[in-house]
Amino acid sequence: MERDARLPLVRSFMSGGVLTLEDSTPLGDAIERLRKWGYSGAPVVDGRGRVVGMFTEWDAMRVLAGGAWHELAEGVVGDHMSRGTVSVGPDDDLFSVVALFERSHFKRVPVIEDGRLVGIVARADVEDALWGVHQARQKARATPTHPPGAAWDPRQSAERDEA
Repeated sequence: MERDARLPLVRSFMSGGVLTLEDSTPLGDAIERLRKWGYSGAPVVDGRGRVVGMFTEWDAMRVLAGGAWHELAEGVVGDHMSRGTVSVGPDDDLFSVVALFERSHFKRVPVIEDGRLVGIVARADVEDALWGVHQARQKARATPTHPPGAAWDPRQSAERDEA
């Protein structure tokens, strides 16, 4: 199936400069970082910088719930992260990301190129890109199709709409 060239690619709406957590990051430090930046999750990388999972607000909630009346769980992110992380590539189109979010519980996914983390896409980024497509389509519909300066004949427009 050929890609629609009008669709935005991930590289045009992803965020760079990604907050990452190492799989060896202590749990308390990881939770503090997510809370400080207001993120719903962050990619987890191993010692070689490869993405091995995501540490999400759901993972943090489970750790915090266990420590609400007792001590916070000891351990590192790698022991409590979500595994089987899904990812996208920078040349994937907008609707492939929409489909991925429909199948996944993640609120953000890493963008991987040549095995390296190059960005992240959040649901809000996808919503913004979809709104941009919608706005561009509305603008295209409102743009007259007759040449500038030419007389506009509404009968031609009606005939074209009926076709």
